[in-house]
Amino acid sequence: MRSLLADIWKAAVRRRGFAGNLLYLTLLPISWGYALALRVSMARRRRLPRFTAGIPVVLIGNITVGGTGKTPLATGIAGRLAFDGWKPAVISRGYGGRRRSDPARVSEGGTILLGPFEAGDEPVMMARNLGPGADVFVGRDRVAAADMAVRAGAGALVLDDGFQQRERFPGAFRVLVVNAADAFGNGALLPAGLLREPVETMGQADAVILTHADEVSAGRLEQVRGACTRPGSRAVFSSAAWRFKGLDPVAGALPHSGLRGRKLLALSAIGYPAGFELMLERETGCPVAAMHRPDHHAWTAPELTAACQAALALGCEMVVTTQKDFMKMEGLLPASPAVPLAVVRAGLEMVGNEAGLVKALADYLSAFRV
Repeated sequence: MRSLLADIWKAAVRRRGFAGNLLYLTLLPISWGYALALRVSMARRRRLPRFTAGIPVVLIGNITVGGTGKTPLATGIAGRLAFDGWKPAVISRGYGGRRRSDPARVSEGGTILLGPFEAGDEPVMMARNLGPGADVFVGRDRVAAADMAVRAGAGALVLDDGFQQRERFPGAFRVLVVNAADAFGNGALLPAGLLREPVETMGQADAVILTHADEVSAGRLEQVRGACTRPGSRAVFSSAAWRFKGLDPVAGALPHSGLRGRKLLALSAIGYPAGFELMLERETGCPVAAMHRPDHHAWTAPELTAACQAALALGCEMVVTTQKDFMKMEGLLPASPAVPLAVVRAGLEMVGNEAGLVKALADYLSAFRV
């Protein structure tokens, strides 16, 4: 049911067909109400306690719903800070997690303390990828979670999905992540469009990273950059693309040879599945079959068994999924799947003006060095 509602909403946001346009017009007045509620929420945040610990804070976020790549970017920046000796911690809201106490610590020195159903899939994924390099904390109140991290010894913070927290973290380095292949949707606020905030707020960013940059032409990339540029803003612009890193088998035996020429079924419940599938098509040279669920969906054992059977019926040689999806699949995998199932290792690679981003971050950090 949730998947069906998501498909109906996407038709409205994309304004596909008569029904999609009609639903868009129906949702538009609700977007005006959302805009008013957003102003009230921002005013309320200005009155809430602010973070005052005096350590570097990097806010990674977006102004749209959907997969822009902010979580992998937050992981990458936290890893860089760890390499440079800052002893960072990552702060996440912990979307979808049901835990007994909040805020909470997800990892300590590489040891995972909470599972994905308690902390949320993305925090656990970040904790695993970062290992002992950076601990992860979750909390609906991000300042409270940040204070917990500082008490635990953190020397710098990276907030995943943190751009909307900028009022409570004054002086932070603010990074906006924009999907170059679908920057602002139809330009409307939720729920008629994809925007969480008006485009004008991009002027408050210190850096803008255009992800999925290899999915659009150079001319289109420049158009998106122009649309993101705000008068008076000094934000540095960089671009990034997803790169395939390898496969980790989780059920069944994988073929020994590479993926070239192999037909896959991509199983995903992420914000922008098209990017995942395009990356696989580039790697295999073949069309990719796909099975989608709404973002953060908790897969079930029958769904995984059905996906492997569907792959066999479609002539696919294996089912592949994302690291994020796999967080909620462990313990549910079929013992003898109809086709092998594997997790794709992928990462964001800077493909444009990485030096500008590195310098901007280094300049920010220099004010905190003693």
